[in-house]
Order: sequence, then C-alpha cells, then structure tokens
Amino acid sequence: MTSNFGKNRFSVEPMIAISMKNIKPWSVGVFARYNLVEQDYFTLRVGVNPSVNFQVENYIQDGKEVELIQSRRYFGAEIAPLFTVMKKWRVGFYYLRANGFDEGPKNGHFFGFNTSISRVRLSRYFYFSMVPQIFHLRIDDSEGYYASARLSLHFSDSAFSLASTLNHSLKTELGPDYDLTWNLSLIYRMD
Repeated sequence: MTSNFGKNRFSVEPMIAISMKNIKPWSVGVFARYNLVEQDYFTLRVGVNPSVNFQVENYIQDGKEVELIQSRRYFGAEIAPLFTVMKKWRVGFYYLRANGFDEGPKNGHFFGFNTSISRVRLSRYFYFSMVPQIFHLRIDDSEGYYASARLSLHFSDSAFSLASTLNHSLKTELGPDYDLTWNLSLIYRMD
C-alpha cells in the first residue's frame, strides 16, 4: 500500500508491504522525493528512503520451534533523470543505493532503464499505460538481471484503475529464480 503527498516539487510517499499469503509484514518505508530540475522535456528527481524490512526467523526455545519476525533497518538514496520524447512517451534511468545497518544484506544497488507510454486511448471509456523496464540488482556480492513491466488500465471519468506489475528474472544469483512473478492492484486516486 502506498500513498503520495506532495506540493510543488516535493513529495512524500509512505509505503507498507505485507504478504497476502500469511498476512505478515514485508517492509515499511518512506520515500521523500524532490524534483531538482523540472522542464518540459527533462526532469531530475532525487530522494531518500529510510525503511525497515522484516524477515521471519525460526528459533528453538525451550525445546520448541518459535517463529520470530526480525526487523532490518536500511537507508537509501535515489536519482532519476527522465526525458520526454513525445507528449505520451518518456525514457529514463533510475538508480537506488541502499545501506543496511543490521544483520543481513549491507549494500544494495539497483540500476534500471525504463520507458513509459501513458494515456493511450483504447475506447471512449478506457485508456492504457505501461512502463517496461530492464534492471540490474546487486545485493552485497550477488547480482541479477531482470525485465519488468507495469501495465495499467484506467477508466475514463473514474478514480479507479487496475494495474499489474510483471517481473521476469533474466539471469540471477539472488534467491529463487522465478520465471515470472506478477500482482494485480485496484487503485483509487484521490485528487
């Protein structure tokens, strides 16, 4: 669950992620972002992201296995240049550097190339947006290459939309090598 609060060039985006499988927390964080440059054809956004992620650990206590949710603190910084090619087409890069303070991963690097095609009218009642991305993720000494896409179907004259994010690992040393992961979101926009 994310929200976006902002004024002028500054925005704050609190985020909470939980598992729908067992309703356990995944992460809590806040992105504070500032558009350093805002022009018709170019935007440069910088930001910081203090966050906590949660890991389920099993321990033996008094001869019984006990499940404990352990928190890990992180601090990240991001930079995201974005170029407008045409009114509905933009291309950009995104780099996020994260440092861990507790037991677990200490150094994270995320670098992605993305493009966005927005508000393509499908009919009088619907329009479509998509954000395909190729990215590299490095956590400590392990890395992976991935492709992803965020697809959105918007309803004209409605605050509701549907979205899905699809991720595919191209080559990875990180965790399970899933062919495809995806989600489905119902979004309500408050203007």
